[in-house]
Amino acid sequence: MWNALCYDDPVQKPKAMKRTAKIIAMTILLSAGTWVASPGVQANMSISFQFFYDNLSPYGRWVDSPHFGYVWIPDADPGFYPYQTAGYWVYSDYGWTWVSDYSWGWAPFHYGRWYFDDWYGWAWVPGAEWGPGWVTWSRCDGYYGWAPLSPGFTFAMQTGWRFHIPAHEWVFLPDRYFGRRDIDRHYVNRHDNDRLYRHATIIEKTGQDRETHVRYFSGPETREVHRVTGREFKPVEVREENRPGQRVDGKRLDIYRPRVERTNSQERQRMEPKRYEAYGDHSRKASPAPVKGGQSTYENQAKRQSSTRQDPGNVREKPAPQQSKTRKSSSERGNVNHQNSKAPDERASVNNQKTKTSPERDNVNHQGSDGRSQNNKNSEEKRHR
Repeated sequence: MWNALCYDDPVQKPKAMKRTAKIIAMTILLSAGTWVASPGVQANMSISFQFFYDNLSPYGRWVDSPHFGYVWIPDADPGFYPYQTAGYWVYSDYGWTWVSDYSWGWAPFHYGRWYFDDWYGWAWVPGAEWGPGWVTWSRCDGYYGWAPLSPGFTFAMQTGWRFHIPAHEWVFLPDRYFGRRDIDRHYVNRHDNDRLYRHATIIEKTGQDRETHVRYFSGPETREVHRVTGREFKPVEVREENRPGQRVDGKRLDIYRPRVERTNSQERQRMEPKRYEAYGDHSRKASPAPVKGGQSTYENQAKRQSSTRQDPGNVREKPAPQQSKTRKSSSERGNVNHQNSKAPDERASVNNQKTKTSPERDNVNHQGSDGRSQNNKNSEEKRHR
């Protein structure tokens, strides 16, 4: 057996060399395949929520919300509005896809949900599913509209639920400008939102990710957009980037869209931002988002809530009971009677004060009587004359 494996054997030596050559060739091919596939592997890499916490911290702050856990507040202008500020819609393989000008836009506009907080402004709740834009769409005569989906929305809910999104959270745009990059110059003033909202029809068209099977609302039909705008819209190819960011390069959209690992509640509790603040540490209320050519978006809403709004630092405290107009109990009436039993002393002191002023009233009456007697004397002298 040793002679069969020994390279000095003239018969076995060529066979051994062939096997060695095959092993070397297979090693080279596998290495080359790994090197070629590495960008794809990196693009399809999975991340956890901790990646959101770490990568978005430089562009905003994290707040521990009592309702949604850790939420992210962007360091944006006071007029910031999700799916409106600094971005536009482009038609892609996945439908109408939001392209943000913010460097951090790859995450909050394609994962999770947005909601408006009365004390912090617009806040983002992280999510695990990627979508071209987590909004709902509507159509009105001459206008397209969209609004951010609220936290907790799922496709298992009834479609009519989307009408519970307030009118002031919708963005309306004249349909002839849709599909352009400068749509921020043509948004409708939100003073007209109520009128458009009442006449709007929800666009039910949905799309589905071919790989993850995630469903989303894909927006208006391209045929209709072509009819109202006169422009052709061919879908741009979505290419996965291997690092955070997004950009449109000709007919291609390069965007970072990793898979987010689904974790249980215990694992999520171990993840947290390195720096965050408790809800209520923010000392001032959120600045309402200004509206072009008019009052702020939430001015009327703020007026309605001003009488009931509490300090966020006390949101977890039980509110003080209000006085009831119902009949009081016997114990309460007893307390009232006990308080009234002390009242005679106070009433006595008040009466004493009144009695002390009686001489003053006598003086006033005396002066009044003297004045009347003097007037009578003057009138008698006039009659004698």
